[in-house]
Amino acid sequence: MTLYLDAVWLLNLMIDFMILRLTGYLNKKKNSGWRIFSGSLFASMIVFVTVLYPSSLLLYPLGKIIFSILIIVITFKHKSWIDLLKTWLYFYFVSFAIGGILLGVHFIFQQSIQVDSGSFMTVTTGYGTPISWGFVVIGFPICWYFTKQTLDKQALVNFQTDQLFTCEIQVFKQTITTTGYLDSANHLSDPITNKPVVIIDRSVIKQIVSADQFMQLEQVSQSLDISQLDPLLVQTVSLIPYQDVSNPIGVLIALKPDLFTLVYQDQIIKTKHILIGLRFTDLASEREYHCLLNPQLFKYRQSA
Repeated sequence: MTLYLDAVWLLNLMIDFMILRLTGYLNKKKNSGWRIFSGSLFASMIVFVTVLYPSSLLLYPLGKIIFSILIIVITFKHKSWIDLLKTWLYFYFVSFAIGGILLGVHFIFQQSIQVDSGSFMTVTTGYGTPISWGFVVIGFPICWYFTKQTLDKQALVNFQTDQLFTCEIQVFKQTITTTGYLDSANHLSDPITNKPVVIIDRSVIKQIVSADQFMQLEQVSQSLDISQLDPLLVQTVSLIPYQDVSNPIGVLIALKPDLFTLVYQDQIIKTKHILIGLRFTDLASEREYHCLLNPQLFKYRQSA
């Protein structure tokens, strides 16, 4: 039988590319296509080693482990040795999964498989089996779709992480620390004082006021009757025109803080010239932040 080494190499290159794509998908790794292609190209060289140098050390268990680690190092960026080990284990998990699928499909269709020096090779026709090529043709678009979805989601997560800040709210003689998200579309301000408004959700409100006061504020958000409030709350409450899906009445209850502090890199934002809007639901579905920041806050920044 004539072995078309270039065709077998191309088949393995494409399967290696798919394996590395899926490894990145499972491990939520964001990498350029060039790095994945470089890793796939390096990984596919094992075809030539298997055929031309069947006694190579790379075909023994230790050599294969070292070779697979080099593939991971070439393809993915790693923050630590633990991260590298985690990616390496994902790589082997995907490799065994895809290898198992191919072995199973070949067994069903009674296709012979050649194992040479411990390496799995499907070279029945000299070009690689039709099943292997069919797996690549069908699997590639699926793999590409899912990895693209993951990369898009990861890009959004990275963007959101860059927009998260630790902030402190001082009100009623207490200091509450929480995580705020800078919303570039939030330009809400009090039309009378022109103070910018940041919005906090119920988890922060419950840290600021008692359970009874929380119920009072929630009722006022529906009735707009501030006479129901404790005298202490009445002194700090403002009503601001504001409407969204969670606030159909069109008015937002806000508190006047004693001080609001936000630190980002070498910048300090410290001001009392803002209002704290109250939202009685969660701001984020996964609760990664509890305060919606206003870009106008940055006009109060100063050097740290």
